[in-house]
Amino acid sequence: MIMKYPHVVSSVTPVQAKTLINSHDYSYLDVRTREEFSEGNVGGSVNIPLYFSIAIEEQLNNDFIADVAGVFERDSLIVVACKSGARSLAACELMLNAGFSGVVNMRGGFFGLRCDKTGAVIDKGWLDYYL
Repeated sequence: MIMKYPHVVSSVTPVQAKTLINSHDYSYLDVRTREEFSEGNVGGSVNIPLYFSIAIEEQLNNDFIADVAGVFERDSLIVVACKSGARSLAACELMLNAGFSGVVNMRGGFFGLRCDKTGAVIDKGWLDYYL
């Protein structure tokens, strides 16, 4: 199934994300669950989960946009990241639909995307680059 997004979401690698953050123009928004965030995170990042862990399931954070708007202006420059890049892409789409204009998705997320049968890295994550 091909997902169609009304907005083109810009994506960057973790190395590019670090450059944007170090320029002091971009903030880092981590949309992983609180539990995932506590396992390791980027210093100075803001954690606003797109989903909450409830028992063995994840439930959409219905207040996600309101929570983001409580921290960031709609014209803020934000690198959005998650564990592997999928949730952050969805979060970027929600944010763009809500009027946030300066969001970019970080491909590979914090831990990297490992999808093939051998466990090989498809997209390197923040940790893979030792950032």
